[in-house]
Amino acid sequence: MAQIISLLAIGFFFGLRHAFDADHIAAVSIFSAQSLNKKASLLKGIFWGLGHTLVLFIVGIFVLFLGFKIPERMSAFFETGVSFLLIGLGGYSLYKTRGQTHSHPPLGMHTHNSSSFLVGIIHGLAGSAAIFVLIISTIRSAILGLLYILVFGLGTIAGMVFVSFFIGIATLRVKKYAGFAAGVFSLSLGIFLLFSSKFF
Repeated sequence: MAQIISLLAIGFFFGLRHAFDADHIAAVSIFSAQSLNKKASLLKGIFWGLGHTLVLFIVGIFVLFLGFKIPERMSAFFETGVSFLLIGLGGYSLYKTRGQTHSHPPLGMHTHNSSSFLVGIIHGLAGSAAIFVLIISTIRSAILGLLYILVFGLGTIAGMVFVSFFIGIATLRVKKYAGFAAGVFSLSLGIFLLFSSKFF
């Protein structure tokens, strides 16, 4: 029992760390930079984490219970998709903040939350292969593996809440430049990841 608790605790902290990957921060910063307040910014992180966890859970069922193996080419395809996603988000943010003296959210809160959820799903698909290689190599029980995914997901949500909260605070202090800075970061990182992609 102690070993299971230790394993799940490790999963939670791995998830917490996973939220701080640069491509995750870049994507969520786009939405948080357009938020009206800290609560709205927090919701972006929560919805991103929910989308990320949901897709890992669904893929986990196929991998752990049905023996599905994620092809390396498929994993590379989704990782490349994240590059294009970041480029698109960055370009969109720069376009929306062009010539603005005050930052006004270009999208409603509902749209932002659903967008964050969708982006979390895409990130989950891109990073699922590496996560399941780790799970399969260390966990023999499919049920325990699925539980590990859920705890990992909770850690990721907690980490992204932390990230989005502080981005939200920074955004409220420098509202005029937040969208521009987030756009430059996302666009630059997307281009870098695209040229580093294994898909091409």
